[in-house]
Amino acid sequence: MKLGFIGCGNMGEAILKGCLKTFGNKNIYIFEKNTSLSSKITKKYKVQSVKSTIDLIQHTNCIILAVKPQDFSLVLKEINTFRTSKKIIISIAAGITLSFIKSNLNQVKNCQIIRAMPNLAAKTKKSITAIAFSKKTSKSAINLAQIILSTIGKIVILPENKMDAITAISGSGPGYIYYFLKTLEDAACNLKFSKAQAHLLVKETALGAISLIETSNVSFEQLVNKVSSKKGTTEAALSELKNKGFNKIIYKAVNKAYKRAKQLSKTR
Repeated sequence: MKLGFIGCGNMGEAILKGCLKTFGNKNIYIFEKNTSLSSKITKKYKVQSVKSTIDLIQHTNCIILAVKPQDFSLVLKEINTFRTSKKIIISIAAGITLSFIKSNLNQVKNCQIIRAMPNLAAKTKKSITAIAFSKKTSKSAINLAQIILSTIGKIVILPENKMDAITAISGSGPGYIYYFLKTLEDAACNLKFSKAQAHLLVKETALGAISLIETSNVSFEQLVNKVSSKKGTTEAALSELKNKGFNKIIYKAVNKAYKRAKQLSKTR
């Protein structure tokens, strides 16, 4: 099996890196229009670089589309002009539906299309990636997608109508967590810690909290209760968050992301 990557930005590179051990660098091809990035990726991972989308299609069985949404239509047009057959297409672009891809590849016979939504933690093989596909997708194509995407973390298979919600939760989720940690760091600075001290305190606190999630088979609510004692400091802080509507703010923020994901899907 030969894999092709169209686009090797952060996410494309993360998946490529994950696939090296399973597929081998000699079986991985890339086409990246940024020539300096292409050269860097080729040299770093010793994969095969080609000069066009068509070249990549000719050399590979499975193509991972890791380009930006604004470049997607052009890439699909290039693939469609080749009129190839029996290719497996895996798209990781937010808001690009299976029906949009299929309609733009109407000259590609027996094409198997799979949509995936990983997140930034793919860079450390800790992504949670949602996979969606149509009823006509073959088991072999689904299995291959699972093998590829399991190299960057865990997988959940969902119907496509859940993909916008997945984008709002796990796709954008790391950004919410980083923003909270940045705000906590600012609060530490407000308590007269230096920037370096604040960063270290927040970073290690977050890592410690995550380690408890990984090693404790308990709910988030139970973990909250474990760190909160009656009339203690944590309870005082959590009480303030609740009184200020922290829960509602989170719900509204996630819903904003969800609505935006739906809007992007409708424009494709």
